[in-house]
Amino acid sequence: MGDAKLRAEVNAILRLRDNTIAGGESVSIASSQAGPLCFRTGFADINKTTPVQEKHLFGVGSITKVFVAVVIFQLVEEGKLTLQDTVQKHLPADIYRGIDDAENASIYQLLNHTSGIDSWEDDASWLVDARGSRIGMHRIWQKTETLDYVRRTKQTAPSPGTWSYANTNYTLLGLIVESIDHVLFGCWLLNCMEINNLKLEHSGPLFV
Repeated sequence: MGDAKLRAEVNAILRLRDNTIAGGESVSIASSQAGPLCFRTGFADINKTTPVQEKHLFGVGSITKVFVAVVIFQLVEEGKLTLQDTVQKHLPADIYRGIDDAENASIYQLLNHTSGIDSWEDDASWLVDARGSRIGMHRIWQKTETLDYVRRTKQTAPSPGTWSYANTNYTLLGLIVESIDHVLFGCWLLNCMEINNLKLEHSGPLFV
């Protein structure tokens, strides 16, 4: 696909997005033909109509799961855990208390979403608190806070062994990383993965 056609298609998608979603967006595409292509649309501040700029920071969302998985496999290589280890081996009971199928879920099952654990992001109360009428734009969620939404009889996940995408799996994996090396997961990213060497000058973990 040529540079002009790619730009036209991305701009068409962003125009469609502007008609359906409030807020702003920043998109970068690595092109072997034209180098990095950057696109911006919408507002960083809707009330002030401040346009999105390249300098604005965005949450990376589930891209984080890739980094979590890499760290887990580094720990496996170091002999600090195995893929067969269970949640209960590495986390205190109060972390997974009341979460169906969490206690005996293996690292392997957490990694590939076959643990049978509900995703806190699918919980109706979480949707109201984090995406709906009770949303707090400046709220910083504590690292175990989302787990409270699935401390109940599970509602959506299938039996263990069947694939079902769940953010809870990677919340638990991040906590397991911290429990093994007794460091914040963000420090693991910065120090052990040498994320700074990737020249991501404006990227990094938010410490809470």
